Amino acid sequence: MGLDLSAVNTGVTILTEAGGLPLRHLTLEHPLTRKKKIDPPISEEDQIARMLNLANEIIGLVKGFKIEHIAIEGPAYAKPNSAHLIGQICGAVKTQLWLAVRKVANIVPPLTGRKTVFGFGVRDKKLVVEMVRELGVECRTDHEADSWVTARHEFMRVAKKA
Repeated sequence: MGLDLSAVNTGVTILTEAGGLPLRHLTLEHPLTRKKKIDPPISEEDQIARMLNLANEIIGLVKGFKIEHIAIEGPAYAKPNSAHLIGQICGAVKTQLWLAVRKVANIVPPLTGRKTVFGFGVRDKKLVVEMVRELGVECRTDHEADSWVTARHEFMRVAKKA
């Protein structure tokens, strides 16, 4: 399973045992930030509740699909404000995964996953989406594309160990 956590929505990819095309590809929506500046701020309590809801939805997928390996795309530090929030989400998800199913998620830096899959570290998200689609993977958002790259990286890492 590959996850691309975000303050707005999360891309999730569950690969087949062969590790190529997704068995399941989806976007989970648990926004932790306002969509428009005129919207009221989201309280800390609501942010925590939404992080837990996201983690619980991921745990449900892990249990339902009997996931063995989980990888989370690490935050992009080029966006310091979002990196902090992504770090909080990642901590909540990792903790809940451990508590619920005793799974430890591997954190994959964005460029590392892209280098593994494409042979070089693609920075442009639009290009990542195009490249993933060229490989035959249908994705609606850049989060879904990044989650596939992260899942594929994890599959290749685990296969290399075997």
